[in-house]
Amino acid sequence: MAKYVVYSNLWVGIAVGAFSLFTMSSFSTINVGFILMVIFSTAFTYNYMRFVQIRGYDLRNEFSFKAWVAGHRSEVLLFMLVFGALTGLAFIEIFSVELILLMILPGIISAAYPLSFKNPFSSFTSLRTAPGLKMFLISATWSYVTVIVPTVLYDALSLESVLEFLMRTLLILALVIPFDIRDVPYDDAHMKTIPQVIGRDQARQLSMLFILLYQVWLLVRLFVFGDPVFYTIALLVGLEIGYWLVRYSHREHSELYFSFWIEGVPIFCGVLLMVGSLVF
Repeated sequence: MAKYVVYSNLWVGIAVGAFSLFTMSSFSTINVGFILMVIFSTAFTYNYMRFVQIRGYDLRNEFSFKAWVAGHRSEVLLFMLVFGALTGLAFIEIFSVELILLMILPGIISAAYPLSFKNPFSSFTSLRTAPGLKMFLISATWSYVTVIVPTVLYDALSLESVLEFLMRTLLILALVIPFDIRDVPYDDAHMKTIPQVIGRDQARQLSMLFILLYQVWLLVRLFVFGDPVFYTIALLVGLEIGYWLVRYSHREHSELYFSFWIEGVPIFCGVLLMVGSLVF
């Protein structure tokens, strides 16, 4: 069951939805329709990317996810269609012209990300393989969708929200780095991922540093911007779990260690946040 939740990309969708919950909890306006749209659109987008990339997968990679995708194309297509339909329903529920305008940029990036073209004069053949771009593109897009979009729709942009966007980008980057550490033997050298440039151990330490920086930022938000105490405690505890998961992550761990536990850190934080809101 856990494998299907992960392999259907529902788990990563819930993780991105949890980031949206963080943002809306901070200004006390939680729109369930928006969170559902983020969950389903993320799951749809990831299945779309997998479906487009299936033929290009390097099955020398011993991690089972890509091998599963390559052997289950019909299931990937089904997941894409189901989550696409659910995205449409959620989108209709919260429809506004402003929402459409805000989602144009991430929509273009998501549509273009898995596409490739032949370029004999450059190593740049897609957004996914552009040297040094992959992780930053993912992190900034997630941060934009989960910070900027809900803030513009349901609150107002401020210095705090701009700083949150920057810090959230670093936090998401921290959770993406372990996947690139795992994939070092299989990624093309020209991609210039962080582990390829600075080494695996240094990349892991950088990931841990970004988590610590976000925890410090949570304290700044508590004492300077007046965030609720339960909000700060919930995220601090959840991110501490993430810190130790990253610290002890190694390539030898199973696919589910990365795709369930590390990718699930925002979900654990979200659960703690909801429990904290009930207790306090």
